[in-house]
Amino acid sequence: MLPIGKLEQIERRFRELEQLLCSPDIASNPDQLRKLNKERVDIEPVVLAFGRLKKIQDEIVSNSEALDDPELRE
Repeated sequence: MLPIGKLEQIERRFRELEQLLCSPDIASNPDQLRKLNKERVDIEPVVLAFGRLKKIQDEIVSNSEALDDPELRE
């Protein structure tokens, strides 16, 4: 099974990094800016894939509900 809790944690960190990178304090510190941006770039593919996974899971639930609807079967 997928470690959903860990993926959610990574997603939260990604959002946090996006906010931090907009901070004037970070922008004025090139070393910190580089470090945080590298972390963001490193986890971005995971966050994007997790977003696609959640979307597909939602579609599966929606399609399953539609299949269970007797009016849509006819």
